[in-house]
Amino acid sequence: MLPGPQQLSLAWALAEAHIHHFAELGVFARAERAAAKRSAEEDTPAYLAAEEARLHAVHTELTAEAGQ
Repeated sequence: MLPGPQQLSLAWALAEAHIHHFAELGVFARAERAAAKRSAEEDTPAYLAAEEARLHAVHTELTAEAGQ
């Protein structure tokens, strides 16, 4: 039996969302950075759920392959 997928946290998902939303923004783009921060915070729960679902699907597939 394979171990379950890695447990992800909301803090991890928020950090990933920040990386995505802040990419290519300059340090002095204050308004854009504020908007990116809001977007990251809004997107975090959906991103976390999607990533958990993806990991679960990969785990299910690998478990099925290991059983064959």
